[in-house]
Amino acid sequence: MPIHRLLYFPILNSKKQVEILETLINLLISVSYA
Repeated sequence: MPIHRLLYFPILNSKKQVEILETLINLLISVSYA
C-alpha cells in the first residue's frame, strides 16, 4: 500500500484534520490566483 494512502485515510477519518486541510488548500488557491 502506498504511503500517501496510509496518510490519507487518517485524514479522512478526522473531521478536524479535513477542515485544516481544506483551509490550507484554500490558502494555496488564494495565493496562486493573487
